[in-house]
Amino acid sequence: MRDLYPYGGIILKVLYDYQIMLSQKYGGVSRGFCEVASRLQKEYLDDIFFIADGSQNYYLEELFGITAISEKNSFGMDDYKKSNQKRTIENCRSGKYDILHSTWYDPYLYNITGCKHVITIHDMIQEIYPLYFVHKNLVECKKRLIEVADLVIAVSEHTKNDILKIYPHVPEEKVCVVYQGGKIKPNYEPQNLKIPPKYLLYVGVRNNYKNFDRFYIAAEYLMKKYKDLYLICVGGGSFTPFELRMIGEMRDRIFQYNVTESQLAYLYSHAIEFVFPSKYEGFGIPLVEAFSCGCPVVLSNASCFPEIAEDAAVYFDPDNINNMIEKMERVMLDKQLRKKNIEMGIKRATQFSWKNSTKQMHQAYQKVLEM
Repeated sequence: MRDLYPYGGIILKVLYDYQIMLSQKYGGVSRGFCEVASRLQKEYLDDIFFIADGSQNYYLEELFGITAISEKNSFGMDDYKKSNQKRTIENCRSGKYDILHSTWYDPYLYNITGCKHVITIHDMIQEIYPLYFVHKNLVECKKRLIEVADLVIAVSEHTKNDILKIYPHVPEEKVCVVYQGGKIKPNYEPQNLKIPPKYLLYVGVRNNYKNFDRFYIAAEYLMKKYKDLYLICVGGGSFTPFELRMIGEMRDRIFQYNVTESQLAYLYSHAIEFVFPSKYEGFGIPLVEAFSCGCPVVLSNASCFPEIAEDAAVYFDPDNINNMIEKMERVMLDKQLRKKNIEMGIKRATQFSWKNSTKQMHQAYQKVLEM
């Protein structure tokens, strides 16, 4: 006899594997799993368990109190990986869990038995832009897991459509959309950062399909035109030698920071605008973060962005630098447009809370048990 909720329905027993927890200390993917899993446990009373020995993941420790084994031993990452794989397989075969939700694409998952297997696909960037990636086997691993999993979670309708377009033999009813969260609290308190009064904000890595090089040309044009305008880049690591050469004489007006969530919220809350020039995203968490902090958003008219932002942002052609400049400058100068976008963005952000993500995931889990 299965345990029941006080308000009806069964209590789900869900196992999460180690993969993303060993490879990320911080990051949107690991945060998403932890945010949703912790709420499933608290709000739906589900039985949640992570197998992640050796993890240094911040969110796993913050939300579940799971810390890395601290005593000195001879274990390295490969040892933890093998041990966690063995434990995951054994726990699935034991029949203690209804669902295994794998957190990345390792081939050890091909022959999982004993419970339903769910996998999340965050984007199809490797399949769409293969020249940007050196680990070609990841594409084959994803393909195989999409085929063998009982349910595939896509983080947006756009990502779902990409999966079905690239792999038309996959049944559509097997792919379920669960939007990510991303809403954070605005922060107007000083954050011990060197912050200019007027700045453009860029968040994330800056390589290849992220389209940072075109964005930088547009930003530099505007900074030369408006002498009080600066650029702040968050995350993505220090500027590379190539980027430093590109920045050149503008170096004193461009900052790169690695920040806490509180500092990031402060930067969103004070930016003249947030620019998201990427050519492809599966969902785009920074977009929702900016909305929730009342930051005007200017972004590419590409991939999932129109689905997530709808009419709460100003769009540009990511391949057209002049169009990018025009739209960025318009949002800088048009106070009425800024006011409208801020109001609509705050409203739009409410659609992408972790609470909503958790509800959608719980429904997906119930669906796979009925399949």
